Amino acid sequence: MPESEVPQKLQEWLRGVEAADCVRVEVRHMVAGAEGGGVVATFELEGEPARFNPEAIYDKIAADAEGIGGLQRYTIVAFKGSSKAARDTLRLRVDGGADAEVGGGTSEPANLRGLVAQLMRHNETNMRMVRELAGTVPEAMTKLMRVITEALEKGFEEKVEHWRVMSQQAQSDRDGAEQQHRFALERQRLEVLAGEVRLLTPGLLSKLGLGSAELTETAMTRLIESLSEKQREVIFSALTPDQCVALGAVIDRAVKKDAKERGEGEGSQPAQKGSSNGQA
Repeated sequence: MPESEVPQKLQEWLRGVEAADCVRVEVRHMVAGAEGGGVVATFELEGEPARFNPEAIYDKIAADAEGIGGLQRYTIVAFKGSSKAARDTLRLRVDGGADAEVGGGTSEPANLRGLVAQLMRHNETNMRMVRELAGTVPEAMTKLMRVITEALEKGFEEKVEHWRVMSQQAQSDRDGAEQQHRFALERQRLEVLAGEVRLLTPGLLSKLGLGSAELTETAMTRLIESLSEKQREVIFSALTPDQCVALGAVIDRAVKKDAKERGEGEGSQPAQKGSSNGQA
């Protein structure tokens, strides 16, 4: 189609959307009582420099109008980049063939040829929408599965941590019970040992010449001194480290006290001797 047959306002509009950096135009056939219209064709920039082809666009519009017949209305929508929002629109009326019954400004009633063409456009539009929708389903399912998987992993980790804490608490309870049992056995053993010591004390004191006197630190020292090396090993092996330290401290105090008493006794004897000589 010669460029002169392309409407001037279509050429000017295309130059304007090119200057606005639009990269795609969409031709839609408008029908009375319907919104949006059916998509007839989509065109993009072509050539160097990149421009829209007005002849190809108008040829497509004219062919579609001739296929339907009568005066038809079209809307051309321009888009920038991948945006789905329209940057600008242009409305055209194209005569697809004379029809005496059709008044100006309206499209002719549906006929077989026009109805088939329109239904095919609607079918293409529906299929495109179904394809776009189907393309989003795998992505949505993937996101949902990722969220579910992360939630399950987090729940499993929390449950494992809970089991670990419960296991540690149970082990701690068992260790505490075993320690209490050991303490009870040790206390029982010490009570038995103390009872045996109380039973043997009178006889030991009698052998040491202490009669029925109470067990003092000096008596304890004499008792330890009277034991053989083997007896001492047996006694000290039966005591705990703390008990050995305590017994050693008692013996040490008794030894120091005994040494102090002997020193005082020896110091008083010369004094008594000197006084008796004076009297003589």
